Amino acid sequence: MNDKQKAAGAQAWRVARALQGAMVPAKGNSVWSPACVTNLLSLVREGSSGITLQELNQLMGAESFLAEQDPFGLILEHGWHYDGYDSSIASAVWLSEAANPEEGFLKTCDENAIKIAIRDLTSVGTSQEIAAWIAEQTRGLLSPSVDLSPTAMACLVSALYLKDAWDDPFEDCDTEIDDFHSPNGDVKAAFMKGRRDCRVIEGNNCTAVSVMLSSGAEMCFVLPVDDKCDSMEAMRLFEALGSERPLVDEPVDLSIPRFECESNIDAFESLLKAAGISSAASMELLPMTGINPTPTQMVHGAKLKVNEAGMEAGAYTMMIACMGLPPEDPPEPRKIVLDRPFYVAVLSQTGAPLFIGSVEEPLNDTIVWRDIYVDDESLVWRDEEIEGWCRVTVEADEDFENHEITCGIYGSMVHTVFASSYDEAKKAYDSIKRDFEEFVRLSEQDDFDTGQWIDGFVSKW
Repeated sequence: MNDKQKAAGAQAWRVARALQGAMVPAKGNSVWSPACVTNLLSLVREGSSGITLQELNQLMGAESFLAEQDPFGLILEHGWHYDGYDSSIASAVWLSEAANPEEGFLKTCDENAIKIAIRDLTSVGTSQEIAAWIAEQTRGLLSPSVDLSPTAMACLVSALYLKDAWDDPFEDCDTEIDDFHSPNGDVKAAFMKGRRDCRVIEGNNCTAVSVMLSSGAEMCFVLPVDDKCDSMEAMRLFEALGSERPLVDEPVDLSIPRFECESNIDAFESLLKAAGISSAASMELLPMTGINPTPTQMVHGAKLKVNEAGMEAGAYTMMIACMGLPPEDPPEPRKIVLDRPFYVAVLSQTGAPLFIGSVEEPLNDTIVWRDIYVDDESLVWRDEEIEGWCRVTVEADEDFENHEITCGIYGSMVHTVFASSYDEAKKAYDSIKRDFEEFVRLSEQDDFDTGQWIDGFVSKW
């Protein structure tokens, strides 16, 4: 971790501390990205002046990390074992043709590879261009509708994306259905289970645990006791886990439900105002727009998905500036079962807070694959079923070159697929499992045509 990354992480934590209390709603699942917000505010600061510049310096600290290409440690420099790792952090500026930016602001953006586009901001095509840019940067995870004010002078956007796997994967066959104690009553959820060596911290009426991802980043959870732990205490523990890397690992029996969080905040400037940026709704942006002061409006969106494969998350923050009104003997492992509302964070390999969220209800998804016993001497190397629904089996020849995948829906279909290599067989096997999961979900609909679905499946395979 270089000095710029250290400064960027410190700034993200300052922003997280200032905003976290306002970011967690009273009910439901939520998530936001301190790193994404910090990245945008760093860009806003380059185009600000007067009281706005002073307040941003007070919130973030005077040091800038804008020149750092990888401020939060997302770029991997080694050949990690997870080929599907993907990450992105980027910023872009759209300026009205009527804006009069200072040469210094344009030069700063150019030197730091920040996209600058001079457009007619009243055009529907420009709004679509901005929305498409966000979708591209977040790999389609977020596709917001962008509606610029007719008086818009500038639109600044920051986007962040991360897809990573567990360092020690959770096996599908270990997933079990159990109760999650939601405030709205117990619900059935699919819990990923397994023993891991984790860093654990005890807080005030809560326990925090860190689970490593393949890139060196980590996912952290805070489990309150009797709902007595608030979001600020959770964030204090997240920050401790991000900074106290020498903590000794201990064995933990984990149970984590599959879950998703998504948040969309339309009046983000009001939260910034509560955090000490009194000019958040009317910023001094003379170096950027040539107009002072400039009414401003901010929005923030984020999404986090967690399952046996790992995690995927994306976020964007957008600011629109207008001329007018805006829009030893191994110890007994701890047992940490996230079976009631909890807090979650994703920290980068440098300890920066990429995402922070809360989970009140897990995914309502109880589809679980069960292993069917396979004899070690058998050429069958995978055999699984969704009990009462379907089964998939893959068998190799004696040279382990050609493979035969037998798949069936109980009482309706048996089908065989052939593959000429292990990799081809594994990809087909995993894809067939996903198709069968879709079949189970669709079967719950009254108008679902089983025969039509089977015809399509057989044609595909």
